Amino acid sequence: MNQDRRGRLKIFLGYAAGVGKTYSMLEGARQKKAEDVDVVVALAVTHGRKETERLLEGLEIIPTAKIPYKGVELTELDLDAVLLRNPALAIVDELAHTNVPGSRHIKRYMDVEELLGAGIDVYTTLNIQHLESFQDPIEQATGVAVRERVPDRILDVADEVELVDLAPEELLERLRQGKVYVPEQAARAIHKFFKKENLQLLREIALRKTAAIVDTGRGRLPGEAIAAQVAPKLLASIGPSPFSERVIRVTKRLADMLKAEWLVASVETPDMAFRSEEQRRQLLRHLHLAEELGAKVVTLPGESIADTIFAYAKEHGVTQIILGHSLMPWFKRLWKKSPVDELVRKDSAIDVYVISSNWGGAESVEVQPESPREVRKTFRLFSSVAIPIGLVGLFTLCLAPFSDMLSPTSFAIIYLLSTALAALFLPPLSFYVYVVSALFLLDAVYVTDIEQWLTQGEPMLFATAILVIGVVVNRLTSKQRRLTAAAVSRHQEMLRLFELSRDLAAASGTEAMLARVNLHLGGLVHAEGVLYLKEHGDYKKLGSVDAVFDATEQMAARWAIDHREIAGMGTNTLPSARGMWVPLYVADRPVLGALGIYPKEAASLDEYRPILEAFAHLMALSLDRSEDEGKGER
Repeated sequence: MNQDRRGRLKIFLGYAAGVGKTYSMLEGARQKKAEDVDVVVALAVTHGRKETERLLEGLEIIPTAKIPYKGVELTELDLDAVLLRNPALAIVDELAHTNVPGSRHIKRYMDVEELLGAGIDVYTTLNIQHLESFQDPIEQATGVAVRERVPDRILDVADEVELVDLAPEELLERLRQGKVYVPEQAARAIHKFFKKENLQLLREIALRKTAAIVDTGRGRLPGEAIAAQVAPKLLASIGPSPFSERVIRVTKRLADMLKAEWLVASVETPDMAFRSEEQRRQLLRHLHLAEELGAKVVTLPGESIADTIFAYAKEHGVTQIILGHSLMPWFKRLWKKSPVDELVRKDSAIDVYVISSNWGGAESVEVQPESPREVRKTFRLFSSVAIPIGLVGLFTLCLAPFSDMLSPTSFAIIYLLSTALAALFLPPLSFYVYVVSALFLLDAVYVTDIEQWLTQGEPMLFATAILVIGVVVNRLTSKQRRLTAAAVSRHQEMLRLFELSRDLAAASGTEAMLARVNLHLGGLVHAEGVLYLKEHGDYKKLGSVDAVFDATEQMAARWAIDHREIAGMGTNTLPSARGMWVPLYVADRPVLGALGIYPKEAASLDEYRPILEAFAHLMALSLDRSEDEGKGER
């Protein structure tokens, strides 16, 4: 293959189906063929249009792959056949297409990236509404959420972008004539997405995007190096909120307009220890989206989101901070400033942009939690209420024998002092339930005129002081517990890495190293590791996972090795694999193999991905050292 160079990418960009992208692409392919360029049609979708089908005549067509899915056979681009044919130029239609489950990659643009990496030039088509960064304005204007998306970096790295334009009136006429969809589909399309105002908006966005690409010239202009020294630098602050997706896309569009570098930061506060599993996964999805769109992604430890973001921005020369409008309820903001409020009030040359959360977009589909998780959440809520009520009831029974010995004032003081003690041990919700329950039972059992008692000067002052002290103590102890939990979590991760590095250093032989890794994997994620190592020009598997090591697993392992990227479960490459495959290499040295990580239960490894990569890196260091020692002995 032509792996000494990367293939060139040309995108035929349109604003809607039917403007003529495939037609223009095939015309370009025929012109290249007339120039004696080796052209093949890897995939072209004509939608039955006769004039488009005629352009395929005389061009070599690679047969599509047949993939069974839910009892039917679907066709997809045969990536391996195109790589084996190794043409100079491959035609691949519909860049934003989502591949059938079981394909090597989740999305077709990833197939195109592999072809480009093999040195094959590619012509492809794309509609502007499929670009990730334009989802929010398009969804807001049209009321339609586009599901098939392409990261903007694909368009940004394209060697050539050709806008295929057609007046909206002409496109609507083509629809009515059945030249885009069959009549029934065309009628539905005209009344939904293909409204004239929608088409005009999409056309304007496509024109502006193409104009911006033309302005860049795909090159550096004289004096640009000087301007780059004072170029704007954007930083988006995100969290687990679904609204963070919009913050990321807005920042991407601003970076494109300003031709600026952009970063995305998530602050790891002590509260993260109490986030649900779904919130952690949501945050990981946001970070992956930012990476897909070309941002530099960082995770910052800190107690305050605003202070941590601001300190990082100052240290790294950020000129603009972008974050979402605070979703904190108004009553909480009476005593606690939101990150937005804190950043806006800071005296600095860094501009702060606040993205509104009330933008009137189409309704989004909420991710429904799994049933067991919902049950656990309900049980935790029930416990938070039932436990303090039970404690107050037990406390009331214990005081019953002393009812004739103590005055109502004494009982009131004892109950109030118990709330201060409860503040040390109960979480916030349980503490407030305890306070309300204590006052209710005190009134019902021991102090029948509690209202009159509290209206007296000294008792009222005493009760207020005790309650305020209880609230303060409870907030401080809750914060300390969160800090301790976060510190313990980080300490455990560092301890695991230290213990693994020590165990690997003491291990003799590859199988002993794998056994040490498996010991730690079992304790961390209840998973088992498999090695796929190069030996005598071929690859050999080490490990006990035999039943699942089929062709898909081998393909994922080889992909990780050949491309130095993680593949398999939880990734965009061969996600149907049952294991996550991490390449084993040290710096710029050749890849030694791959480590496959197989969960013993149905679980996601996304949350543990950084530490799993660290495990693989330690394994690679040990294998590399062992290999060097073996060469030294010879």
